[in-house]
Amino acid sequence: MIRRSIFDKLKEGPLKISILGCGNWASAICRIVGANAKNNYILDNEVKMWCRDEKINNESLVEIINKTHENIKYLKGIPLPHNVVANSDLSYVINNSDLLIFTIPSQYLEGLLSSIKEDKSIKIGKHVKAISLTKGFIFKNNQISLCSNLISKALDIPCCALSGANIAMDIALERFSEATIGGKDKDGLLIWQRVFDIPYFKINCVNGSVEVEVRRKNCNNQMDV
Repeated sequence: MIRRSIFDKLKEGPLKISILGCGNWASAICRIVGANAKNNYILDNEVKMWCRDEKINNESLVEIINKTHENIKYLKGIPLPHNVVANSDLSYVINNSDLLIFTIPSQYLEGLLSSIKEDKSIKIGKHVKAISLTKGFIFKNNQISLCSNLISKALDIPCCALSGANIAMDIALERFSEATIGGKDKDGLLIWQRVFDIPYFKINCVNGSVEVEVRRKNCNNQMDV
């Protein structure tokens, strides 16, 4: 695939963000992303969040999130930004997006990537960037794979990784935290820092994702994230 610069795409308008996942980690992160999207001219105001729809007291979780702006199952009691819109249609969430944020648990990542690849209605542009916030590694056929590498290989797009000893509820409550974003995609690092850096969640960027994801795994072995 011939790459197109994300900055060329930016000339056409603000960058559109999609979050893939709606668990407690995704819901905590969407508060940051939603706030930055409203306050940064390079980012589109609306943030899409893909959610596997399920019933909560016979009501759609997607509808509950969009109506109450709260994820009552995975992050109860914490308000979500009004500019974050949940949807269970994977193609709707991904199509026309410029920035894809993967937040689902590692055991579901391969299944999600397969669904994306197999859905012919999903079109991913040559400029699109991805980032993995998925914790852990993928162990298959006696080999360990980094989540960011799996995403990059499956979708043929550059993928960075975010890592830190972060607890979802701490971030949701805006307690000060730090994280590192690593990757070989220098343009991507610049963009992702704009997406995630906020006064209570400070971001440091480094070249390379292997060290970042390994460190994340070590942190996860020492604490409940």
